[in-house]
Amino acid sequence: MNNNSEIAKHITSQTEAKLSIVALTVTSEPTVELAPEIVPAVKVALHGQHLIEASAGTGKTWTLTGIVLRLLIEAKRAPEHIIATTFTRAAAAEMRERIHARLVDFYQVLQWLNKLQANTDTHPILYPQFESVVNNNASSADNNSSQNNSHKDNSAKKITSAQRQARQLWLEQQATLAGTTELVSDPINSHLLGYLLDHTADYPLADAMRRCALVLTTMDKMFVGTLDSLSQKWLSEYSAETGYQQGMKISADEQLIIESIIHDAVRGFHSQMYYQQPEIYKLLQHSKRLSKPSDHLNVATKSLQFISTPINDVELGEPIDFSAYQQALDDFAKCDLRDVEPYLNFEYRTAQGFGKAGKIGKSIDSIFMIQQAINQYGIVFFNQLDTKANVLYTELSTAFISKDDGGKVFNKGKEAERLAFVSLKSIQALKVLCDYTDRITLYLDGLVEILNRNIALQVRQKLPSILESRRETTFALQMVRLNQALSGQQGERLARYIRHHYPIALIDESQDINGEQAQMLERIYLAKD
Repeated sequence: MNNNSEIAKHITSQTEAKLSIVALTVTSEPTVELAPEIVPAVKVALHGQHLIEASAGTGKTWTLTGIVLRLLIEAKRAPEHIIATTFTRAAAAEMRERIHARLVDFYQVLQWLNKLQANTDTHPILYPQFESVVNNNASSADNNSSQNNSHKDNSAKKITSAQRQARQLWLEQQATLAGTTELVSDPINSHLLGYLLDHTADYPLADAMRRCALVLTTMDKMFVGTLDSLSQKWLSEYSAETGYQQGMKISADEQLIIESIIHDAVRGFHSQMYYQQPEIYKLLQHSKRLSKPSDHLNVATKSLQFISTPINDVELGEPIDFSAYQQALDDFAKCDLRDVEPYLNFEYRTAQGFGKAGKIGKSIDSIFMIQQAINQYGIVFFNQLDTKANVLYTELSTAFISKDDGGKVFNKGKEAERLAFVSLKSIQALKVLCDYTDRITLYLDGLVEILNRNIALQVRQKLPSILESRRETTFALQMVRLNQALSGQQGERLARYIRHHYPIALIDESQDINGEQAQMLERIYLAKD
């Protein structure tokens, strides 16, 4: 997802939602690194909508897995309520491993803290909010069992910043002695330790340990995967609302089918041009516009990635009048070019006002080669010119622009000389040819665009029906089906169902989200209830 995409705009402009959606995106602009000392994973609220931007390699995955750990422990979210997506299956597998590893590490930190607090002498530093309670009950035998009961006293006071700093310093010292410095100094682990110690009255350490252990055994309930596989999951789970047919398989032959559709379209186009418009076919051939099916694969892929986006018509323009074009060729071929010969002399050109470094002046002698190419190649001559002749041919029209209108071929004060040059019979005839070939080039480009459009439309139309007859589908088509359901009559209800069961979404590599995926996320998580 690019920074100017709709989903990024919505996430940054709506930050007070009841749901939680966090998108992490890579930007090419240099940004503050998401390093541990910056800890956006600690600062970000666990509700609302957030967009975190960072340069590549600055800690996005660390941030995302840290937010997941906070959601599981601090917010007490169930694993099955969270979806975490990234761009590739390999990245998703790595993300799942990283989340599991963070949970294991934090469980070790909790066990370490549990041993520390078992000694009641540590309670004044660990729980300064209960310092008076601890002192009053120091003689009680029950005090040796756990802090859980005594710390529920209503006389707890607010912890000061100095007390927190002192506690953190003491914890770091104890971690050094126990050889657990790396685990305890991790910003997320450190934050969660502080949170648990601050909220021990309503979230005892024993409860946190039980919760962490439970989450470790139920991690498989958390969805960690790609957005494509997520759409497949939701289609299956909400088949009644989406009309999804159970048992549909992801096709292994999608590429072969697409190539076959493209092949038929290209072959049909070539055949039509060859038999119905032989001159156009010849021009396409010599201008290397007779493409191979493989040249259109990118067009087909994009048409499926943005399958709901309308494909605009192509304006081809007026057909080429080949009789008039041939007449223009004959007219220039008959020119004796003597009127141009004086301009072959450098001193003469300079005196007439040609710029010394001008492209037309330097290549004016190639006008003879252009005439020779016309006699040899006919209507396709302009595709056979060498580099120097092509410069003259493509730049000639600039000589017809006056200095006042921005022309740069002739020097200032040489308007009469410029008019004299462009009035030469040979130059006038060559200019007519240039205008024709400009129109021909645009016409040929338009034909190629029409072919691309037809290929895109045929792939969109034929691929689903071919796959459906084989009880197969693709990830892109599944995303389309889900979006169609979300935009249909029961779309808002379906979106509410999904939000209810999966209220938390974390989207890694969100800059790579395509249009269909962005629409899905917007309709589910960014809808205005």
